[in-house]
Amino acid sequence: MKRKITNEELKQLLIKGEEQAIKEVVSDIHPVVILDLIHEDEEAAPIILAHLSDEVIADIVEEEDDEEKYELLKMFSDAKQKHILKEMSLDEVTDLLGELEDEEQEEVLAKLSHEDREDVRELLNYAEDSAGGLMTTEFISIRAKNTVRQTLEYLQKNTDAETTYYLYVTDRANTLKGVVSLRDIVSSPFDTNMLEITNPNVISVRYDEDQEQVAKMKNMAL
Repeated sequence: MKRKITNEELKQLLIKGEEQAIKEVVSDIHPVVILDLIHEDEEAAPIILAHLSDEVIADIVEEEDDEEKYELLKMFSDAKQKHILKEMSLDEVTDLLGELEDEEQEEVLAKLSHEDREDVRELLNYAEDSAGGLMTTEFISIRAKNTVRQTLEYLQKNTDAETTYYLYVTDRANTLKGVVSLRDIVSSPFDTNMLEITNPNVISVRYDEDQEQVAKMKNMAL
C-alpha cells in the first residue's frame, strides 16, 4: 500500500522535486492541500506555484475564497493568467469577477476568449441568490439519434465541460429530449440508442428563481 505523504514532504517536493515526480504526486493530492501550504509559507508560494501545471493552478485558484482568488491570480504574468483562466470553470471565473471593481473586471475579461467573455458577462448579470447566479454555461449535449458507441467516442474528444455526470440529450433542432447519466451510458451495450436510456423528466426553473426555491424543487425530485 502506498504511504501517505506528509504535508512537509509534499512542500519539499513541490519546492525541490523533479517535474515528473511532482506531476505524479499532485495528481493524487486535493488542491486545497496545496492551497494551505501556500498560505502557510508565503515566501515559498511563488516557487511552489512555478512547478505546477496551469490546470492544477486553476484548481487551486478555484478552491481559494472568492475575495482572495484575484490576489492569487495576480501572482502570475498576464500571459500566464490567460492560460490559468482558460482552465477554470466559467462560474468560478464569474465568482472571482464578482469581487472586483469595474476596472479590474475588464482587465480579467480581456484575458478570456471572446466566447468565454460573453458567457461570463451573461452570468454576471444574474443575482447571486438566483438560479442564474448558480448556473454554469458549460455543459455537454449529445444527439438523441446516436448510439452509446458514438456518444462515448464523442465524449473522448469533448471533456472540457465542468461536469459530465449528467448529459443533455437533444434532437437535430436542439430541442431538449431529456438527460442521461454517465453511469447509464458506460453500462449499456454499444448499439443502444441514446433515447432508450434517456430520462425525459427534466426539472427546469426560471433564471431569476430564488436559489432557496430551486433547492426545494431539487429535494422534492429526489
